Amino acid sequence: MKIEQLEYLLDVLSSGSFLIAAKKNLISESDIRQSITSLENEFGFKLFKNNRISNVVNSIEGLQIISIVKKLLMEFQELELIVKDLKNNSICEFNYRK
Repeated sequence: MKIEQLEYLLDVLSSGSFLIAAKKNLISESDIRQSITSLENEFGFKLFKNNRISNVVNSIEGLQIISIVKKLLMEFQELELIVKDLKNNSICEFNYRK
């Protein structure tokens, strides 16, 4: 599983379209579909009821993991900001959460 795959997943969900998500990420619709299929294979379940149609319909399993995926991506973005600040020798406040 790669961060990009999770970002593509959220883009498909937010846009409701594989094609729109592909355009946003400057890749082909086929690449988006392959990425989602790869995630589905890794997870062992379908993320969408039917990913062959234009309109995206979440599977029950997809709905159950989406909030976790969103949190993961937010945490990753926070990590990227912290690393950037550290590289720039900026003072960085880090709140450790258990």
